[in-house]
Amino acid sequence: MLRQQFPRISRLYTRSDCEELRIELIRGCILPLARQLPQQRYFRLPPSDPFVASVSKSLLGHITDPSAKQWMAHCREAVNVLYSLTTRPYVVISTLYSQLAQSVQSAFDDYRDALARPARQTDYSVPATNPREMNGYGRQPNGEDNDAMSDDLDSGRGSGDVAEPVAAESLETVKSKWELSASRLLFFVGELALKFIIYLEVGAHWFDLID
Repeated sequence: MLRQQFPRISRLYTRSDCEELRIELIRGCILPLARQLPQQRYFRLPPSDPFVASVSKSLLGHITDPSAKQWMAHCREAVNVLYSLTTRPYVVISTLYSQLAQSVQSAFDDYRDALARPARQTDYSVPATNPREMNGYGRQPNGEDNDAMSDDLDSGRGSGDVAEPVAAESLETVKSKWELSASRLLFFVGELALKFIIYLEVGAHWFDLID
């Protein structure tokens, strides 16, 4: 049954942008059909299968996306289906983990770079008093008109180069993306550890049956 239905389900999963639909396709269609297969006729996918690549791409592409509210639920079902249907799940999982860790490192580097950027300089060392109201306004001893100096002060010229500003909300956004990606990576590792224990127990059970 799964062999006939899987290509259509895989295409639907790949083309869909809805997290809820992708989760239900794995949880409600693929995994139940996989459990109904006779033990001697396992259905297995190679690591290069387009469905496996689509699952990995979906998790990787939304790890820093705060709008992906169902990322963790999707991650749990993705780990289940990758362990259940791939021929070498450790290869797929290790590759996916490396890619997710690189995304977290990239988010951390962006946050560190944002912290290193200087903030906007708003103090141009201009006196609080209007230069036109200062004593001695008129002409300087060297004969230059004070109007030019006043215009420079008003426009901010002559105070040196001003660093590019980094908005506070931009810094908070970069920080939140790093924290979000790190927490999701930890969730993935936790799901992976739990599934790996189950995987080992199932493998030990089959070795006992073979012996």
